[in-house]
Amino acid sequence: MSELYELPEGWEWKIFDDILILIQNGLSDKQNDDAVGFPISRIETIQNETLDPKRIKYIDIQDDIRVEKYKYDNGDLLFSHINSFEKVGKVCLYTNQIKNLLHGVNLLRMKFIEQVESKFVFYYLLSNISRAFYEPHVKRAINQASINQKNIKSIPIPIPSFQEQKRIVAKLDALFEKIDKAIALHQKNMDEADAFMGSVLNDVFGELERKYEKEKFDNIKISNVIGLVKNVKEQSPYLMYPYVKMNNITNNNQFTFDNIVNVDATREEVEKFNLQKGDFLFNTRNSAELVGKSCVFNYNMENILYNNNIMRVRFRNDISAY
Repeated sequence: MSELYELPEGWEWKIFDDILILIQNGLSDKQNDDAVGFPISRIETIQNETLDPKRIKYIDIQDDIRVEKYKYDNGDLLFSHINSFEKVGKVCLYTNQIKNLLHGVNLLRMKFIEQVESKFVFYYLLSNISRAFYEPHVKRAINQASINQKNIKSIPIPIPSFQEQKRIVAKLDALFEKIDKAIALHQKNMDEADAFMGSVLNDVFGELERKYEKEKFDNIKISNVIGLVKNVKEQSPYLMYPYVKMNNITNNNQFTFDNIVNVDATREEVEKFNLQKGDFLFNTRNSAELVGKSCVFNYNMENILYNNNIMRVRFRNDISAY
């Protein structure tokens, strides 16, 4: 590992294989939503580096030996090794958040030697430094990516003394606590701003309603077209045309190119389902609170397509999409 940078005195470069006492894939038995049997983790259980109890499923298993083999212990580290490319490497720590939780498929469970603090490894795997080491080994397929255990075991990691690991973890815990408080305060301000904006809009449109006659939506548009159907297997970053999906309309009604996917399409499909500057986009199918997300596409770009969860509306020339 001569190509790695020099460490402070008392630190040492290791690879994961040096510090692991267990790396294990999970149970692939059929899962259910009916709270029958034991709770079991899955990829979707990891949300924002924590385990979300609302996203667990259950497995009806009677074999005590298998239950014992796959039941999480406090401090186990979970690593998503099969996922979309940008989500390979999602991690979290199990800290008894969900009692008797079993280890599910497509998540790797890791345990470390006594001289290694698992939360130190957790924070390291959140860093861009670690991702730079393992990302070249992530294999991409059409609709998912993966990294195997051999390549994970070869990830370099700088290891200080156990006491220094604990000191670093305590420092990071304190910093992240401050960040969480700042995020909560920001969210509170955003919620108050949303409520204020809603009040202003109600006042403005209430006044307009008193001054002017109403028109039906159908009377002010030139066209409304539901988008192009392309299944997951037909989507890839390497295809021809950007393909706008409902996640490209943000929850605060802005358009974003984040995580855009691409598709191939015929000339007729491109002509029918392209986006133009000024198009109004309305999310017709989503979870109940997100149906109706909308935005204006305000870009001079050609051959941007959109999918069938979105309705594209073009208005009369005397109507502002905004």
